Order: sequence, then structure tokens, then C-alpha cells
Amino acid sequence: MPFKALVAFGAVVGFGFSILLVPAWGAEIVPSVRTAVQEDSAAASAPLTLDESYTRTLTGSPVLAAFSKEIQAGKAEALQAGLRPNPELSVEVENVAGSGDYSGFDSAETTVRLSQLVELGGKRRLRRQAGDLERTVADRDFEAARAAALAETAGRFAALLAAQERLALAGQQLRLAEQVLRTGEERIEAGKAPAVERLRLQALVAEARLAQDQARQQRATARQALAAAWGGETADFDRAAGEFEHLPALPDWLEVSGWIAQTPAVAGQAARIEQSRQKVKLEDALGIPDLTVSLGAKDIRETNDRALVAEFSVPLQFFDRNQGARSAARARHAKAGEEHRAALLQARTDLVEAWGRMTAARGTARVLREEILPVEQQSFEAISYGYRAGKFGLLEILGVQRTLFEARGRYIDALEACHQAVAEIEGLLGRKISNSAAIAGIDTERGES
Repeated sequence: MPFKALVAFGAVVGFGFSILLVPAWGAEIVPSVRTAVQEDSAAASAPLTLDESYTRTLTGSPVLAAFSKEIQAGKAEALQAGLRPNPELSVEVENVAGSGDYSGFDSAETTVRLSQLVELGGKRRLRRQAGDLERTVADRDFEAARAAALAETAGRFAALLAAQERLALAGQQLRLAEQVLRTGEERIEAGKAPAVERLRLQALVAEARLAQDQARQQRATARQALAAAWGGETADFDRAAGEFEHLPALPDWLEVSGWIAQTPAVAGQAARIEQSRQKVKLEDALGIPDLTVSLGAKDIRETNDRALVAEFSVPLQFFDRNQGARSAARARHAKAGEEHRAALLQARTDLVEAWGRMTAARGTARVLREEILPVEQQSFEAISYGYRAGKFGLLEILGVQRTLFEARGRYIDALEACHQAVAEIEGLLGRKISNSAAIAGIDTERGES
């Protein structure tokens, strides 16, 4: 919503109300997040909490569903990797369909042979271990995706709460603008104000209505964005419920920074190091030749004799000793180590930046709430009273109300930025650092249309 427009018509709104209302009216100009009124009494569905949003994301997110299928595939591949090679059955018939004595089957020699590949160097064990590590990597990737999905949900939830607050503010300002228009018309009819003032007030009402429509559209967009977090095509809830103004207690930075090595992204890269190390061992083992053992029976029809047939074979590794694959595996192992180091540095950088944004927004919100807004409110009430007494002019009351509304808008922005940063930090760490009631409580019932 264009806040400058709200400030402009909000200032003139204060002028009109300074004529109509008692000194306590000034308190109504500062919309409290906890007492924002319901704009449309036709609210259809129950409010949605953050915990409910988390549940929907975990059960309905197509991204997480795709990762779960990958985990199932990894389990199947691990099973396959641990299987032994199948034996081979061969049947050989000699001395048939020739000429002379070998024209028929009287001189046929039939050999039935069973062959088995015997893997040497612990290849099967190493394959099974590599498959287990593949599953571990898939699990770590799922944990990272899960943390990212929940963080995205929390961020979108906070954005919806902020959109609801801005819509509530726009609704209040529209009602005030309409009241000012009625007051202005009464003053014009009484000859206390020029007729041209009606046009200005009508324009302010139109701007207020446009700003409310824009805020309503932004809230609808935020609702749809939240529903999309769990794959919803439409938002089946009316509003989000949460303590938007609540700033939860957070752990110390030194404690948080100690969790960096256990973040999902870093843990995933650590698992890839172990996986690549196992692949080095496997490629080394693949350089060891395997033994093929065959045992069978031979039937000599011409003499009606039987004989055993045994065979042992092993490849001679004159040229291919798997040296290329072994070198590649070592290079990828070194690469995994560098990627782990890069992931650790990136996680630290992202965490420092997000923590800085959270700290700054948290401090801004606290200063605005505890120091700036109370002072601006008192100043606004004093100047409003003085204006009614004829001690202040129109410019003074417009200026103080403009400052008050700007501070209120900055307060909402700071709260949203704080919750967004907390969600990002929790997504990076893969764990909660604050009470979920920070934006998931149901103490406040919202009802904006």
C-alpha cells in the first residue's frame, strides 16, 4: 500500500476530527495492532495459526513430497548395491550338425556349466556402505529442504500478518476520511469554510478508498502466497492469527553461532565428504580383479561317458586398472571438502547478515513502540487540543499527524522485518530460536476484509 498517500489524507483526517471529538479522540488515530477492528463482519473461516501452517506445509508441500520420493529411491538403491552378482548357467553342445561322423548327434558332447563371479577386495561391502551414505545424504538434503520450507512458510505468515495490519490501518483512515468529509460539509453549509474545501476532502476520501483497495489486494496476494507454501491452489482460510507485536526472547549470539556447523546445509556437505571418501575406497577396490569360478558336467555321447568341468578365470590388468576412476574419486573427495568449507563460510555469512537485520529491526520496533510512538501520540493530542482552543493552526496539526502516521507505518515495517529475519535464521539453523507464539498465538482475533 502506498504509505505516503495514507499519510497525506490521514493528516487532513486529524484536522476534521479535531473539530468533532473530545480530547480522547487522538488515541484512536494510532491503530493498535492488538485492537484493530474488524472491517467486514462477514469473516467466514477460523483464523489460521503458524503451527497449523507448519502442519500443512509438512503434509502438503510438493517440494517435500519430491524429496521423500528421493529418499525412497535411495533406500532401494542401497538395497540393490548390497546384492551379490547372479550366477550364470551355460549349456554348450559340440560335434553336431557337421559332416561324416559328426552329421547327427551320435558324437555330440554336451557341457552344462554354472559360473559365479567372486568379488574380491570387499567390493560388495563397500558398495553397501556407499549406498547407506547415499541415503544419509538424501536424509540431510530432506532436512535442509524441510527447514527451508518451514522458514518460507513462517516468512509468508509474517507477511500476511503485516498485510492484515496495513489493511486495518487503511480501513480506519478511510472511515476517518469519510467522517471528515461529513464534518467539512457541515462547516461549509454553516459558512465556516469555503466550498472548495469539499473537493479536497472528496479527493482524500477517494484516495483513502483506493489505498484500502490496494491493501486488500495485497492481503489477498499474501494469503495466496501462504497457501502456495503447502501446494494450495486457493486460500481456504480468511486470516492469519498471531501476536504480531510480540518480540520473543532470543538466545545469545555466541550460542547461536555455535550451531553453524550443525546447520542442515553444512551437515549435508559433511555427509557428502563421507560419501566421497567411501567412493574413493570403492574405486580402489574396483581396481582389484575379480575371480570367475565355473563348475559343470560334460556328457560325451559317443562313449557314453561323463566328466566334470572346472574353470577359473581372472582378467589381466595390463591396461585398465581403474586408474582414471580412482583419480576422479579422489578429486571429487577434495572437492567435497572445499564445498563443505564454502558451505560453512556461507552459512556463517548468511547467519550474521540475518542476525544483523533481526537485531536492527527488533531495536527499531522497540524504540518506536516505547519511545517514539508515545511521544508522538502525546504531541498529537496536545496540538489537537490547542487547535480547538485556537492556539495552533492547520499546518501544525497536519504536520504532527503526518509524523504520527509515518511512525506507525515504520513500526509495522520493523515488526515484519524482525519476524522475517527470525524465520530466515531458523531456516538456516534448522531449529527454533524463539517461541512459536511470537507469530503463532491466537490472542488476537483479526477481521479485515
